[in-house]
Amino acid sequence: MKEGWEYKKLGEVATVSHGKNQKEVEDIHGEYPIYGSGGNIMGYGNSYLCESGTTILGRKGTINNPLYIETKFWNVDTAFGITAKDGNSKKYIYYFVKSQDWSKKDTGTTLPSLTQKVVKETIIPVPPLSEQHRIVSYLDAAFAKIDAVAKNAEDALNEAKALFQSALAKMMEPKEGWEEKKIRDIADVRSGYAFKSSEFKPNGKYQVLRIGNVKRGIILYHVAPVFMPDSLASVVVNKSILKKGDIIITQTGTKSKGDYGYTAIVDCDNLLLNQRVARLRVNKEINLTFLLFYTWTKYFRDQFFSNEGGMVGQGNVSLETIKQIKIIYPSIEEQVEIVSLLSTIYHKIELLESNLSRTLTECAALKQSILRQTFE
Repeated sequence: MKEGWEYKKLGEVATVSHGKNQKEVEDIHGEYPIYGSGGNIMGYGNSYLCESGTTILGRKGTINNPLYIETKFWNVDTAFGITAKDGNSKKYIYYFVKSQDWSKKDTGTTLPSLTQKVVKETIIPVPPLSEQHRIVSYLDAAFAKIDAVAKNAEDALNEAKALFQSALAKMMEPKEGWEEKKIRDIADVRSGYAFKSSEFKPNGKYQVLRIGNVKRGIILYHVAPVFMPDSLASVVVNKSILKKGDIIITQTGTKSKGDYGYTAIVDCDNLLLNQRVARLRVNKEINLTFLLFYTWTKYFRDQFFSNEGGMVGQGNVSLETIKQIKIIYPSIEEQVEIVSLLSTIYHKIELLESNLSRTLTECAALKQSILRQTFE
């Protein structure tokens, strides 16, 4: 132990308080944010529980993402508010809480959980207040530099995406001599099969692609994969089998988010298509990647969402709507040229996305390494 430092229980140097149900203070005109266990703002209230400079730590659910809140706020009953007692730095307490792997103290069975007792009894090294301030200044500066690295990577990606969208709009703008047709005239369009979830298996020959497996330009085969037994798949294989080169498009999602209408190209065999996802099997007059890029244009998406149905808050685009969508396209030679130019930018985006993911992971690991060195 360093000279002048002590080891104490967290509850001795900070107040660890439960949150409360937000219903009693919710007010659309309230000035105090209401925070959930994951640090998300769930609304605003006309009163507060925690003073500014309090650390939020999830009690249930998200228990490993503590946040330092600069303003007064209300925390819900699934989150603790941890506030430094007199003689201790608020930000020092936050950095200590952030340094801990709270998953190792998980007391839950199905949902990750922490108890107030466990949090209060966690041992914290406590230097004099002046040293706490020095440590906070050091960590603030180090984290700011790390955050700047992450922001540069994020900015580079956003710039590339903006460049791609600008080029996409310009290159897909109809020119003289371009032809207009409906999707149904250039592709065989079908919806997926209504499989029974009770029939899904964790492995097998045929993977079933569901709505959650499709994002813009990519199929996430590894996300919650499910399979059909060979004996059952053979019954429906002709109705829902996908082929390499099929374009799939999600038909259902949340209206406010617009998180559907995602399109991607199938690039492997033995895939079956689930309901709420449609597939386009394109004929030879359309370049496959040209049509994929075209589905990302404002012109296409405006048509896609123009007749959405579904329940309140839930959007659903019918197969007939997709069939009626118009596309305007040039000769196959010009399509190939457009695809070549756009692909150059798009591949840059893919590289930058990979770089950002790696950078964020490395930055998070570096922060934790610095915190461990500080508090261990």
